[in-house]
Amino acid sequence: MKKDTFSTSRRSVLRLGAMSALGIGVGIPAVSGSALAHDCPRTPGFWANHPDHPNWHTDSAKKASEKYGVTHENLLAPSKGDKKLIMAKHLMATILNFQGREDDYQDDGCVDAEITMDGQYDGWTVRTVKQEAQQWYKYASDGQKKWVIQINGNELDGEALKDVLDYWNNDPAKLGLYGCDCK
Repeated sequence: MKKDTFSTSRRSVLRLGAMSALGIGVGIPAVSGSALAHDCPRTPGFWANHPDHPNWHTDSAKKASEKYGVTHENLLAPSKGDKKLIMAKHLMATILNFQGREDDYQDDGCVDAEITMDGQYDGWTVRTVKQEAQQWYKYASDGQKKWVIQINGNELDGEALKDVLDYWNNDPAKLGLYGCDCK
């Protein structure tokens, strides 16, 4: 007996994904270089491989690169367990991803939208988490081997902050932020 409904097997999902990707790649080749593609959050690896991207050439990106010691060349370099360097890479990618989103100080539904991911940062925004991560970085020592540090007698868990930044740079939907992969 043949089913009249669509089967959602792993194989069918993979086939549809491959066909969709092929259709988009063939049907709309100009999108990859359009302004739309520039507004998507990107990974540290993307930024390492795109030194000519306009976001690298803004004043805030240049200042952040100097402050965190992160350039496109060393974004992919091994961190060797240095938590401060790991945080710097995620902060740099986040700052690059903020370019064009906060220049006009308008909430684009991503940077200032509330996180809803069943975690300790529910209700926070990506901007707030970035600010906390910058505080963590400020007090971490070079070669930092632990994620939890003491700031004025309070513990701050850098790993949780780094994870939120990583989700935003990779897949904002994991933070409950839908529609901010691209504006």
